[in-house]
Formats: sequence, structure tokens, C-alpha cells
Amino acid sequence: MKNNNILLYLMLIGISMGGFCGWVFGKEMLIVDWIGEMFLDTLKMLVIPLIISSMIVGITGLGDIRKVGKTGTITLVYFLSTSGLAVLVGIVVVNIMQPGLGVELTTDIPAKVAEKESVGITGILKVLSRLTYFTLWQKWKFCQSSCFLLSLEGFSPH
Repeated sequence: MKNNNILLYLMLIGISMGGFCGWVFGKEMLIVDWIGEMFLDTLKMLVIPLIISSMIVGITGLGDIRKVGKTGTITLVYFLSTSGLAVLVGIVVVNIMQPGLGVELTTDIPAKVAEKESVGITGILKVLSRLTYFTLWQKWKFCQSSCFLLSLEGFSPH
């Protein structure tokens, strides 16, 4: 086993063990589902800002926008068209499926909520992690948009 592939092997072992434990223990494994939710929240927090920041660094690293030429135009058209297509597909799917059409809102407290006595530490951690990620994402979006606007005006750090 090479040292440079050790992470791959550990990931494969973890995936296999997760599948095996889910198969053997079934619904009892839902006790630790908060770990996976926190992991996915962390990924959401890291991936989107990483993509946005790499795009900003790439754009500001180009220097003079007039030198970009045809490649920059093609890239911009591709980015805008794929974003527009994603919005269009989302609108069409929502209009076809009409989510929430048959939902009746009631003021009755469900039995599952009424019988719940207290919130455990895992519930508190899940709420705190989501609040933290949401707050950080809002601050990151503001910072990125401000940096992008400054770079357009010529105040690039490069």
C-alpha cells in the first residue's frame, strides 16, 4: 500500500463500514445521523465559498480585461447560459410538480412534538451548527460581493 493512496483506502473502508453498520443495525444507526448532517453542513459551508473565491481570484488574476478576448467572452456566455438554464429548469419543475399543493396547515400540536420532553445535546449541536454555517455564509457572501465590486473598480489586491 502506497502512502499517497492511504486517504483513498481509508475513505473506502469508511464507506464500507457505514454501509455494513446500516445493513446490520438498521434504524438503530439513526442515533448517530447528526454526525453526517454536521459533516454535510461543513461541506456546504466550505465548497461554495471555495468555488466563488477561486472564480474571483481567477478573474482578478487576469489583469487587463481587454486581453482576455474571445476566451473570456465564451466563458462568460457559458456561465450565464448554464445559470439561466438552471433557473429555467427549476421554474418548470416547480410549476409541474407544484410542491405544497395538498398541504393543510393546522394549529394543532402534533403528538410527536407534544410528547417530546427535552432536547438532547445532539439537537443543540445541530441547531448551533446550522446557525453558525448560515451566519458565516451570509458574511462570506457580503465579503465576496464587496471584494468583487472593488476588483471591478480597479482596487484589486494583485
